[in-house]
Amino acid sequence: MLAWVLAILGLLSYEGYTLLNAIPGDTLSEAVWAVSMDYPLLPFLAGILCGHFFWQRRQSGTKIEADVVVLATGNQQSGEGENSVR
Repeated sequence: MLAWVLAILGLLSYEGYTLLNAIPGDTLSEAVWAVSMDYPLLPFLAGILCGHFFWQRRQSGTKIEADVVVLATGNQQSGEGENSVR
């Protein structure tokens, strides 16, 4: 946990430094934009990875539902076991 806090504080400190100096194009956002323009496959793969982590399929009984379907349609069935989407 401490490592995450230190990493986030380090990134925020660097971002603050880059916002206050006079060098154009050195913020973290601008660096990510530059890399993504050179390698457009990287943001695509990052999107797939985020989808894998945040919209995981959950199994309830024999039926497999995707969280994204519940989010998109608003249809939510309750009481289908402990793994049902809530």
